[in-house]
Amino acid sequence: MNIKEKLKVVGNFQIFENGKLIKTFNNLITNILLDDMIGILAGYPANLDIRYIGLGTDNTAVAVGDTALGVEYSRSKYVSRGLTAPPTYGEIVTDFYISSSEGNTDIEELGIFCGNLATSVADSGKLISHVLWSYTKTSSVELLIRYTITLS
Repeated sequence: MNIKEKLKVVGNFQIFENGKLIKTFNNLITNILLDDMIGILAGYPANLDIRYIGLGTDNTAVAVGDTALGVEYSRSKYVSRGLTAPPTYGEIVTDFYISSSEGNTDIEELGIFCGNLATSVADSGKLISHVLWSYTKTSSVELLIRYTITLS
């Protein structure tokens, strides 16, 4: 029996366009996250703090073995993150803000990047979540992307 049969890890995106919720969807959790989570039980330091969201232009199908976006063109640091207050346990919510001057092109993929090696530089850090999302971002739009990950 593998970890995926014992532990359920669900990532969920909520996309707000100029303050209005326009899209909600679950995503693919990568093997990197699962390996680091199980490593905690063996005493390995996790290094999983969520830091950035990457926007990309590649619409190739995502896979659990992905370690980077297909073509990352923009990255934004989180604006808030925290554990969900009880009575909800095992959940963290992270918000990312994409201003009207950022990421203005066709978005095809999103990725969540973690760890102390995650910086504003494309492809840095650990990719723990990868999802396809086709959207044309323009300068008239501000996006709030809320990412929730739940363990059960």
